[in-house]
Amino acid sequence: MTRSKYNLAGDDGDLGHLEPHDIAPFTEAFSIVTAADGRPVNTTIVLPDDFAVYRCAEAEDKQPLINILRALGVMPNCVFDAEGAKYYVYRVPQSGDRDKLKYITPQGAELLVCGADIPLPDSDAGDAFQLVVNSPEKVATIESGNMEDAARELGVAWPPPPAPHPVVKGLRLEKHSLQGKADEMAKQAVAARPLLGQVCLSGQSTVWYAPPNSGKTLIGLALTIRAVHEERIHGGNIYYVNADDNSSGIAEKLRVFDELGGHTLVPGFNGFNARDLRPLLIEMAQKDKARGLFIILDTVKAFASLMDKSDVSNFADACRQFVARGGTILIFAHTNKNATADGSLKYAGTTDLVEQLDAAYIITPMESEETINQKIVRFKSEKRRGDEPDVTAYTYSTENGLTYDQLLASVEEASFEKTGELERKFEERSDAELIEAIKTCIREGINTKMKIASTVSKRCKTSGKGVIRVIERYTGDDPARHHWTFAIKDRGKHVFDLRSAEDTEVPSAE
Repeated sequence: MTRSKYNLAGDDGDLGHLEPHDIAPFTEAFSIVTAADGRPVNTTIVLPDDFAVYRCAEAEDKQPLINILRALGVMPNCVFDAEGAKYYVYRVPQSGDRDKLKYITPQGAELLVCGADIPLPDSDAGDAFQLVVNSPEKVATIESGNMEDAARELGVAWPPPPAPHPVVKGLRLEKHSLQGKADEMAKQAVAARPLLGQVCLSGQSTVWYAPPNSGKTLIGLALTIRAVHEERIHGGNIYYVNADDNSSGIAEKLRVFDELGGHTLVPGFNGFNARDLRPLLIEMAQKDKARGLFIILDTVKAFASLMDKSDVSNFADACRQFVARGGTILIFAHTNKNATADGSLKYAGTTDLVEQLDAAYIITPMESEETINQKIVRFKSEKRRGDEPDVTAYTYSTENGLTYDQLLASVEEASFEKTGELERKFEERSDAELIEAIKTCIREGINTKMKIASTVSKRCKTSGKGVIRVIERYTGDDPARHHWTFAIKDRGKHVFDLRSAEDTEVPSAE
């Protein structure tokens, strides 16, 4: 019989060697299937319930294994080589102790427990299964005390935290679980790619908030036409739900979608009712009919009351189910009628729609004397899931006498050169309150950055971070853009001063 020697790592890196012996009782303990001549038929050992095995491949770092074997203080007497790795077999008779052994095992030391497949030891055909003990009961045993000592030596907190609660079976929830269906879901998923420019991505739900007559429908339809022409979507997969138009507008937009091969739905026509939309979205999702579809809802107030949190939540849930199955939804909605003091617009209704959809934009007209017969509208992101820009702008013609087709053709994404100055003016209008508060501080002699930020944040009830952003934005030498400059004084202090004499004067109390 061939005898192999197994070197074991110890304090000096070599504890010597152990002689293996033929042990027939292991064939039953380790579920080894044997032939008539007693040789193994299967190629792996199924590790029994009360055993644990450390595995260390030849090419791996052996130090983590050496550390745990030293710390346990129990010399392994059941060791073998197989498939380029060395296996150290232990008995761990208490089931709870196997979890404790996992807990103290350092990273890099591989521990195999109940149910693991272990390859048969390397040996000659006649000695196919040889270990160093003659029965499973005599395999070196690790007890709880060994593990407590090892934890102390390895610097691991003891006792280990309580084990998690066992897996609960037999729940009705299980039938709804998607466990194991990742590949199936991946096949249904639609990549988030630009569909309508950068302001509506495929496979997402998006809402555009805008004041009346700002051009949201015009821009949406123009970008939809281009998406079809550029083959980003098939016209037959587009459904435009027009619930906010008069008869001539319905006819006008119906013709546009007919030419695209798309569909137009209008409440009150062909048996369609606005309240039918939610169950239809859910039905398409449940029947896997949503993938590749693009639905435009004009406007949301026909399908959900934006002041009713429950109604909005139910509507958004239907949209979420549709999008989760590969559909795309664009929703038009209105902003509040009255802008804030700085000219900013805010979406109407509760926050639920913005919170539950994938992306939301506020559309704001950007007024300028320079844009004759042309309107520029600014898309400002309120929420997005992707790398779309925070701000985008589009232009369209306001020339009298144009047909709807001509208006659609006039829609263009605005260049930075065209919108840059307008954006700066809009930004300054939004910052107007903080600008005046900062000027007041400087006039009062509060003129270092952090003191200004602290004082203005208290007076205006805003964050100091936002005040510093405004301070830095309007610091410089450009009289058309900047309001103050600074000089570096003693100890590196940045002391601010107003640029113009007019700003330096204290405003009249009248």
